[in-house]
Amino acid sequence: NRAAGRLLDNTFTNRIHQLTGGLPLLTEAVLAALLALRPDGGIEGENLDDLDLADTTDALILRGFLKGLSPSALVVAEFLAVLGGAADGDESEEAGPRGDVFESLGELEKKGWLSRDGARIRLKTLVSVGLRRSLSPTRHKALDKTALRILEKREGVDPGRLARHAARAGLLRRAK
Repeated sequence: NRAAGRLLDNTFTNRIHQLTGGLPLLTEAVLAALLALRPDGGIEGENLDDLDLADTTDALILRGFLKGLSPSALVVAEFLAVLGGAADGDESEEAGPRGDVFESLGELEKKGWLSRDGARIRLKTLVSVGLRRSLSPTRHKALDKTALRILEKREGVDPGRLARHAARAGLLRRAK
């Protein structure tokens, strides 16, 4: 709960913990990025959602994350990263066969990369961002198509979110 030699606000440290899952490598990367912005240590006012971590940090995080991950867990993680937000088990099944998906979710949870809110699951923010950045354009496009198909079935989904997935999936045409 200390950075730059001073005690941090509990609310802020809880937010960092939420973002990183409490994993030391991620926590260190976030604090380093914050201190680069504010060398004086006054980091509590920074918006963690807009924090831009260096590509080298992303690569380091991804290498650590992917090490030892089964191929089916990687597929599920990529799908959740592109879907964004929280998903339930039924939506997660779109990533592969039911047994594989639930086994993969368990694997991701054991690694500490999933958050749960009741039946809803989501990838930790930094993992999600890193995975999205690492996807090839073709893979990203295919996952956006799947995400769009799922989100269209949900009630009350933000139309902007649907449009983003449709655009990235190549399903929107620009007006001339």
